[in-house]
Amino acid sequence: MKKKENLLSATNARPSKMFCRNNFVCLSLISLAFLLTMVAISYKGSKGAKSQASSLMSQDNDAPDSKIELVPYRLTPDYLSTPARDLSKDKVAGTYEEIAGFVELLEQMHTRLATVHALEMKFQADTQDIKRRLDMILVEIKTSNGGVPAAPSVSAALSVSQLKKVASSDTFAPPALDEKKKSAVTGPSLIPVETEGFVPPVDKANLVMGMADNIHDANVCVFVESLRQFSDCVIVLFMDAVSPRLKAKFQERNVRVLPVNREKLDPATSKKYHPSTTRWILMQNFLKRYGQHFNKVLVADVRDTGFQSDPFNIVNEGGLWTFSESMSIMGDDWNKGWIRDCFGQLKVDELSSKDIICSGISLGTTMHVQAYLDAMSNEILRPGFSTCERNGVDQGIHNVIVHQGSLPGLHILDQYNGPVAHLQSKTGMTFANDVVMNSNNERAVIVHQYDRDVYVMRQFFRQFVTFDIHQMSRGTGDCASYTFKTNVEMFKGVGDLFLMDTQSPANTPEECCKRCDMTQSCSAFTHEKKTCWLKDIRTLPPPSDQFPSPGLTAAWRFTVQTVI
Repeated sequence: MKKKENLLSATNARPSKMFCRNNFVCLSLISLAFLLTMVAISYKGSKGAKSQASSLMSQDNDAPDSKIELVPYRLTPDYLSTPARDLSKDKVAGTYEEIAGFVELLEQMHTRLATVHALEMKFQADTQDIKRRLDMILVEIKTSNGGVPAAPSVSAALSVSQLKKVASSDTFAPPALDEKKKSAVTGPSLIPVETEGFVPPVDKANLVMGMADNIHDANVCVFVESLRQFSDCVIVLFMDAVSPRLKAKFQERNVRVLPVNREKLDPATSKKYHPSTTRWILMQNFLKRYGQHFNKVLVADVRDTGFQSDPFNIVNEGGLWTFSESMSIMGDDWNKGWIRDCFGQLKVDELSSKDIICSGISLGTTMHVQAYLDAMSNEILRPGFSTCERNGVDQGIHNVIVHQGSLPGLHILDQYNGPVAHLQSKTGMTFANDVVMNSNNERAVIVHQYDRDVYVMRQFFRQFVTFDIHQMSRGTGDCASYTFKTNVEMFKGVGDLFLMDTQSPANTPEECCKRCDMTQSCSAFTHEKKTCWLKDIRTLPPPSDQFPSPGLTAAWRFTVQTVI
């Protein structure tokens, strides 16, 4: 018995040499047996694998306190995925390095199995349970009596239920799969984010994830500060750059930032993808690695989302929660276009009577959010997707996935009675006494697209933005007769000329000056997203009618009366 418990010690982190340290022929035979077994699995499918696995496993391996022997051909689909098998009762005995070798073998096994199931067109259904059970074993190696990372020279018998997945160890990380194996299972890789610096929570927590790429500091502050009023969840933001002001804010509010490097995106065409597209793969990969540390997960737009209560109170059972805009797909050209371009007109016709389900807010229990992120990512990674990719197209994917009914535990709540306000739809929600309410006179938990209502946006900025986002300056050159004010909407619905400037894109506000000079009655303009909105303004609005709006610049001639 003692000899059996020390089998791991004989492997020196290479499990396949366990019985063959001094016998090359033996080693070759066992390797050949392993390869033949895997070929048989790939042809016979999971049923054949189960039968073969049962014949190879001994009764001892079914005992509660059994040891996992590192014989490759025993790591079969049956062993890893049979519901009756409780992996938490298994133990791994050996040194730190030896267990590392065992973990590597499990990873290789999972990759091979995933490829087999993918070929059988059953990847989504058949590998999730395998992956969940493997996550229990792909662990940070710790001794069973103190939770201290084991040194290479330390031997221990480790219960899988006592271990945590590789994440926080400074000295051990699971071996990475080579790119050929990875692409065989998941298609092109999109992992342009460094997660090595992330330290997961000690105890299980709730998680909020979002992309904050090229977003004004004020919008990020609204998101973080309003959320922190109600929740001590883990906040993870994917960002390309962090200003000194936000760096201080993130340290104060315990926000985790994962840097995004677009130059590392693969395939090369994805480097041009909009952040609203790439975020899904980033979040998918993060949750795959760290999901076991979290109970509930919220994925949200960062730029235009604020909170009025704890979002995780929405999730009162297992499942995925999505939120309707209470408008039909048929009535919105944007949503029809996103679906048509990626899925064809037949899919638009099929879903035209369905409600628009906004992709900006989704939340639920971890396993259900992971299934949702997998589905979104699979569509983005499929061949040919680049031909329809653009900003917003992820909502087309989101609506197809939600309405086709394949997501487990799905809940769809409407705009009128639900806890999420999508202000783009302008239905079912009201704003009174500085609070957004639904039709039942209940406080909306999450306010999405707050920038669609200047009064709601101003309220969020008053509450949560503590710095002045505006700058005023006198123009020069062609703009010498204008005054500029940044990040403000001053002329909304006021003084609109009969035309909007539709000339070539105006990359800077200064390019709008000449266009205004050439237009009769134009005395002011708003520059927004390379467009000049020309205005006939005689008197500047009072401060109470000016609204913070990151990215917009207002300008007016000196002849316009009233000083701000």
